[in-house]
Amino acid sequence: MADSLFSPDKSEIKYMILYAMDLLRQSASESDVYDICSFATAINYFDFSEAFHELADSGHIEFTGSVEGAECFCISSKGSDAADTFLLDIKPSVRKKIQLSLLRVSKSINRASSIQTSSIANGDGTYSVTLSLLDKSSVVFSITLLAGDENQAHLLENHFKQNAESIYKTILADLFIIS
Repeated sequence: MADSLFSPDKSEIKYMILYAMDLLRQSASESDVYDICSFATAINYFDFSEAFHELADSGHIEFTGSVEGAECFCISSKGSDAADTFLLDIKPSVRKKIQLSLLRVSKSINRASSIQTSSIANGDGTYSVTLSLLDKSSVVFSITLLAGDENQAHLLENHFKQNAESIYKTILADLFIIS
């Protein structure tokens, strides 16, 4: 899928990162941005990572916090201005591939940010596991379950993360059944 005829230099990688993050307009991990850009070109991860961190050091992208252990970043106004300036330095075919990849990755980012889980040890070996679906401004659904041990708590969290929408739909369907 990568454009085998185009292997970008560091400046071009920076332009692609800024372009992708400017289109994304939300926090994303370095890995997510790499996924977007690597879909578009034959890009080396080490070159990408170096360019990414140089953009962070120069204030073109900003650290916004960590989500599940991954540092997240967003484009700064300085970075957005640079993205506009260097837009035409990115080949049209590469811009198109970044746009297509961005749709796929942004869906994943949005989904992940709307699902939250947590586990708290109860002191007797059991765990209270909270599973939640969020809207941008509020909790849509939240349930707290008792897990027998830490492994069971992790299984509940992981299963919910993979199947949150279908679990929510099933619970709603069961609650609205009229006897």
